This record gives sequence, structure tokens and C-alpha cells, in this order.
Amino acid sequence: MTSLEEFTPHTSYRLHWFPYEITRCRKLARSTVSTRALFGNYKLRPPFPRLQPSLDSVADLDPENLDPRRWGATVTHRCSVCDRPIEQSGLHQVWISLRVATDVLPLLVNACSAACVAALPGGARDHIPTPRKGGRVDQSASYWD
Repeated sequence: MTSLEEFTPHTSYRLHWFPYEITRCRKLARSTVSTRALFGNYKLRPPFPRLQPSLDSVADLDPENLDPRRWGATVTHRCSVCDRPIEQSGLHQVWISLRVATDVLPLLVNACSAACVAALPGGARDHIPTPRKGGRVDQSASYWD
């Protein structure tokens, strides 16, 4: 997947976000995404779903059998940031909006620690600059002008 050069889910109106791991596709140069369907888009401004509180240990969680309504995915194996196994640490989920190829996408990060969340890059220009846990955000005109 890291060799992906073009990403074309344009007519996939049920895709509201993408996994942070898509940023590992270094050759990705072209994309066509239906941005109106995305969380946090500037026209419709659908809120980002609230994420679960961060866990410093996944001892009481089965990362192989997650409820996607609660966790956004059915499984998570590795940290989106450092690629370490989630099973060896915790689960810290955040949203971040980054430019991927030609579009700014809402990305779900499954990080193993608060340090990995802190290592994330700043948000895309004209978007919320920091990782967040979801819910409604103040998307004042300054973000979109």
C-alpha cells in the first residue's frame, strides 16, 4: 500500500474519515475524495464523533475485536505513529486533519501513548491545528477564510 500513487474514493459518500496510516503512502500524489461527506468539512461542518477516553493499558480491551461504533475500527494492531504493537501499551485515539495528496482529510489516529499523540504534525492550513477527541469544534471563520 505504501506504493499507492492515486487514491480515488470520490463516489464513496459513506467514507467520513480515513486512517492516519494513509500518510505512509509517500508516493501518493493524486486524490479525488468527496469532501462534502467528510467530518469537519467547511460547508456542512458535520461534527467529529467523540472518541473513547485514552487507555494507558489495553489489558481490559481486545484490540482484535473492537466495536466500530465505539472505536471507529473493528481491529487495531499497531500504533499509527510509531508502528509499535498496541497490545504492548495503551490506546490513545485522536482526530487530525492533514493534507494527503490533493485533499485535506480527517484522519483517525490510534496511538500507543500520549507521546505519540504529541509527535503528530500540526493540522492542515486553515483547519484545526491540534489533535482532538471529537465532538463539535469551534470552526470560526478564521479557519476557513
